[in-house]
Amino acid sequence: MEDADDCIRVGVGNFMPHIITGGNATHPIIRGTILELFESIGHKLGRCVRYIMEPNNMGGIKLPNGTWTGIMGMLQRDVIDITTIGILSHARTEVCDWTEYLYMEEHTVSYRRPVIESDIGGFYKPFSWEVWLWVALVLAVMPTCHTLLRKARQRLPRPQESRVKTGDHQEQPPAQGNVVHDSLMWTVSALLAQSLPLRTPRGVVKVLTGLWLLLALILVTVYRSNLKAMLILPKLNLPFDSLEELTNTRIPVWVSISSVLHAAALDGEKDSTMGRFNLLINSVGKPNNVSQAIVELLAGLQALGGPRSALVQIIHAHFAKTGNCSLYLMSQSFLKTNIGCLFLQKNSPLKDKVDPIISNWREFGILDRMYRRGVAKAEECLKPISARLDSWRTLSLGDFYGVFLVYAGGVVIAVVVFMIEVTFGKSLKTHKNQRMFY
Repeated sequence: MEDADDCIRVGVGNFMPHIITGGNATHPIIRGTILELFESIGHKLGRCVRYIMEPNNMGGIKLPNGTWTGIMGMLQRDVIDITTIGILSHARTEVCDWTEYLYMEEHTVSYRRPVIESDIGGFYKPFSWEVWLWVALVLAVMPTCHTLLRKARQRLPRPQESRVKTGDHQEQPPAQGNVVHDSLMWTVSALLAQSLPLRTPRGVVKVLTGLWLLLALILVTVYRSNLKAMLILPKLNLPFDSLEELTNTRIPVWVSISSVLHAAALDGEKDSTMGRFNLLINSVGKPNNVSQAIVELLAGLQALGGPRSALVQIIHAHFAKTGNCSLYLMSQSFLKTNIGCLFLQKNSPLKDKVDPIISNWREFGILDRMYRRGVAKAEECLKPISARLDSWRTLSLGDFYGVFLVYAGGVVIAVVVFMIEVTFGKSLKTHKNQRMFY
């Protein structure tokens, strides 16, 4: 049996999917994609590998007295010889050496993916409110112009021979009330694509009629096309898709307080994007509980910021359990070109032995293969949102409530108008009979 003192002491902190920890410091449960690398290092050096877990799963922060907490503190106190993968920063280089890089990391934020739900107001969304305002304005102006032009044309003197005769009587122009009624009904019916008898207009009225028919055709065609497209291929509006958009929301963000991302947020200017991002971080003063942070992320209570590879692992694990893509990542990452490497004690003899192994594994694509194999189930969820909206969504009653309300409102108005006509019609008829009697 090998002497435990001759083993390579590896400090372990949670960095998904490379290292995933469980259990406690006394009985740790360690798994991850990078364990193969440490086993290979131990095999090539002829030494065993002993994993020592940091109790709080923290990378570590520098205290005012110059000492470090977390894994970096264990390295500084000679408790471990080498760490698992971490993000290289200037502050960390002052206390330790680092190996060849394993991965290039970038940071992003994950949040609960919006889902397609029934929309009671879906019938008016093919147009923006500005377009609807213009449509309402045209509906008010068009009947007015049509009525005024028809009345003006009736007042113009016309040659006697141009009047069309029916038998012994000349055709009489329509009554003033009929002109207003006909213009209004014709304007609305054209927009609703309904057929309505209309006398062939002449002159300027004919030009106006043709223009409105063409405009109504365009409006109706575009509305139907957009509405059909929204039902067949709906579009999801993400709460945010970049760091700038995130800072314009009030969504809290969980970030590990010992991470490079948190340090960058603290160093950001107050009016800068990183400074505003720092105001959204809600993990300060709380235990560094990654599991609870993931639970709240899946519940939609907060977003989660960190290295992209770690967030991809969360998506992978959730998809493996449920088969659903409940989370999404911002398409625009930030803090790019961060170096993911292993940290060693200053002037450690392990550096010259470990660097060639890491370089070979990286150049031959073994590290990349290990990572991709560890997050294989996240591939479906990492596709663009639009690429995954290829499944049909059955329409529910909520999709029809808006249209039902419109029809119900029309029925109510029609009943009210009918009751008014009946009531006033009887009173007018009674009044007319009384006048005839006297």
